[in-house]
Amino acid sequence: MKRIRVVQVGLGAMGQMMVSIIRERPILELVGAFDIDPNKVGHDVGEVCGGKTADVQVQSPAEDLLRATHADVALHATGSFLHDVHHELRTLVHAGLRTVSTCEELSWPYQRHAQLAAELDSLAKAKGVPLLGSGVNPGFVMDLLPLILTGVCREVRHVSVLRRMDADAKRLGFQKKIGATMTTAQFQAAVATGRFGHIGLPESAWILSDALGWKEAEIAEKLEPVVVDRPFNGRLLKVEAGQVAGLRQECIVRSNGQAVVELRFEAFLGADDPRDEVRIQGTPDVHMRINNGVPGDVATAAVMVNAIPVMMLARPGLLTVKDMVSLHSTRRFA
Repeated sequence: MKRIRVVQVGLGAMGQMMVSIIRERPILELVGAFDIDPNKVGHDVGEVCGGKTADVQVQSPAEDLLRATHADVALHATGSFLHDVHHELRTLVHAGLRTVSTCEELSWPYQRHAQLAAELDSLAKAKGVPLLGSGVNPGFVMDLLPLILTGVCREVRHVSVLRRMDADAKRLGFQKKIGATMTTAQFQAAVATGRFGHIGLPESAWILSDALGWKEAEIAEKLEPVVVDRPFNGRLLKVEAGQVAGLRQECIVRSNGQAVVELRFEAFLGADDPRDEVRIQGTPDVHMRINNGVPGDVATAAVMVNAIPVMMLARPGLLTVKDMVSLHSTRRFA
């Protein structure tokens, strides 16, 4: 069987984990790696990722890498915001690479970035390759998974998803990302930047509402701090009374005045009963619970690598994870 040649773009924590998974898969061959970090450029990617030598050097800029590499697929993991990374995506697609990106805003760019979405879709179709934004969330837990579960339903009236995470078990970067040890004033200032909190929750809500036929729906978002009333001595951080331990975030989609999709993301130090939970009201009702929740880091990397064979068969153009689903409820299209 011919091996699929893969380029890894971005060698942060996620990118490094993707490299390790790629190297485990006999069907995949890592043929290139890109990063802007001067401490990584020129070094063997296997050594950069803490493994055995891979005989692949980390290169920069991306154009140099693509000129020297013949690949089938690119895994892209450099940023969450489409305005920050769209030039990189254009470069990969223009080179004829099927591209999967962890960019959360790419998972459903049609509301926030309609013009960019149209341009990327046109370029991908012209080059004959698919472009997909994916990961664990958005990309699986709060959109693809509940969508798949609707496949057993004669009708769907309401979908709710809760993802609750005990951030004390997560890496320090994640704890800082959700505002742990901030004051409430610092938290609100961070929210005002528009670049804080869990990026991608509205995208998951749009994916579900579109896939299930609630196309004229309206979405409301809320992001609030979780403030502790007594000191919390965590594994990595100590939070004083009155400080922020994390956040609660929600998106509610309403159609004809009725809530049809409700997504709640909770991540804070010391959260009890962490879990991923999906409830579907329909015929029949469906309830699924994953105790302790899907581990975000390894799951993100695994989703990206597992998408590679699917991308080899996918149609050209800008895709979303709902295009990867062959079975879900279609009642709303009747």
